[in-house]
Amino acid sequence: MDSIQLQLDAALALLQANRITESVQAYLKILSVVPRQPDALYMLGLISHKLGQSVQAIAWLEAAEKETPKAARIYALKGIILKSLKRTEEALPEALRAIELDPTLPEAWDCAGYLYMDLNQWQNACRHFERAVVLAPNNPTLRSYYALSLSQSNCLSEAYEQTVEALQLDPKSPMAMITRAEILCHAGYYDLAVPCYREAQQYPSVRQTALFGEAYTSFITGAFERGLELLASTSAYHEVGLPLPDWQGQRDEKLHLILYGEQGYGDMLHFMRYAKILRDRVGSVTMRLPYHLLRLIRQSMPDMPLMAYKDPATDVRNVTIPAGITEDLPQGINRRSSYTALPHCMGAPFDPRVADIPYLHADSELRKAWRERLAKIPAPKIGFAWAGSPRHLNDSNRSIPLITLAPLIALAKPHLVSLQFGFERKIGLAAGLYDATPYLSDFADSAALLAELDLLITADSAPAHLAGAMGLPVWIMIPFNPDWRWLLGREDTIWYKTVKLYRQLKPHDWTNVVQSICNDVERFFDNDVSVLKPTSWQGKILQRHPQAVALKGVK
Repeated sequence: MDSIQLQLDAALALLQANRITESVQAYLKILSVVPRQPDALYMLGLISHKLGQSVQAIAWLEAAEKETPKAARIYALKGIILKSLKRTEEALPEALRAIELDPTLPEAWDCAGYLYMDLNQWQNACRHFERAVVLAPNNPTLRSYYALSLSQSNCLSEAYEQTVEALQLDPKSPMAMITRAEILCHAGYYDLAVPCYREAQQYPSVRQTALFGEAYTSFITGAFERGLELLASTSAYHEVGLPLPDWQGQRDEKLHLILYGEQGYGDMLHFMRYAKILRDRVGSVTMRLPYHLLRLIRQSMPDMPLMAYKDPATDVRNVTIPAGITEDLPQGINRRSSYTALPHCMGAPFDPRVADIPYLHADSELRKAWRERLAKIPAPKIGFAWAGSPRHLNDSNRSIPLITLAPLIALAKPHLVSLQFGFERKIGLAAGLYDATPYLSDFADSAALLAELDLLITADSAPAHLAGAMGLPVWIMIPFNPDWRWLLGREDTIWYKTVKLYRQLKPHDWTNVVQSICNDVERFFDNDVSVLKPTSWQGKILQRHPQAVALKGVK
């Protein structure tokens, strides 16, 4: 064995002994003798990655790549690092190149699987994780990610079996625990998921996910107070650029509170019902809002101080900012709270009666403009949105392909007004739908449009909450594994009296939803307005889905 190989072995031994600084020095010493030694370059890239020095890591790996352009491990590691930097489009070719060079490298298949998950390409993710598990069958984390991709590909039974095998390999695997809980939720066993989430909370790596997961399952099974407590405990961990103490619910006129949203637009619109009742508890309250909500909240709550911030994922070039609102933190602010933490901190009942609906309102002048634009749309005029933000973690379940809604379009096309943004908007245009989005710069415009419609049919996204908070008729298409606030089984909701829920009976199958909506639209066209009102639920809050998917070993 030559001296360079001996030095490489010694440097690796130092790394394995966790003597990182000495290991780096040893690899650098090798490079001082052989400046382009590829193994030393690769290992320095690996160490830099483990130390969180991503830019330096990529530089080392690119230097190694020049010396050994067919070394698969280099491309696999580059893919992993680029993924950690959220540079998915750059990372995927690296992982696929690693697979091409060495189809037996588990980490290359693993990395590609992660990246396809990020892209919501679940079939591709499933295929790559499956191969990674074949190559590394004793890795419980790999099996857990394979299970997640299987569940999103509507293979729930197989997914659950993978989590069982993962936990047999390592009964204390945090990833396997959290995955088992999530698949139980996907299959409809919320009562069984709660103890799984609780067990996972002892592990720091998944603690926040497990806390939020238990909050979700607590809400959907009716344990509202427990859910509120958990939701409040997780909200403080979101980085919002507001280095202030969290409000704990105390009454004190010296407190100046700022409210911030740590989740999506729909959640902010929903939890705003609690904002007004704060003002008799503290000295002042300021609502921190993204640009797209400012006009709506200014006209709906004109005496509420507002602060603006830019959502980096949305275009604000055409958004009008009301006079006097800036991005500057108001003087005297000394506490913060997320909107979702308010009910727990205030000790308020988790009940819609704390808010008078409507609590959001449309501007009369904006409504007039929409009245003119929609003059040629025949009555009844029906708003239509079939997809949410692709950034949402559950978007692949809640958004509906427009082709699936073809029977509704065939039935009601002249009456439909599309509120759909994003890539799906182009599909709506191709289908010949009236496109309202060129006139929708923010939620104030959306509110004015909704106020001029007779009904909104939508996926579970922000327009549903906007219409519900305005007291307008809205039909929401609900996936099998619903958002927590819709509970289980029922057609009505405790949150909005004018909302009617259409639920999937099978995961990823919208057939029954589309058929039911088409039937009700036909009745509505025949002037049967009773179809707008949901059937009032008379039973108890359910603990599991009425059509829970059969899983081996689960009762």
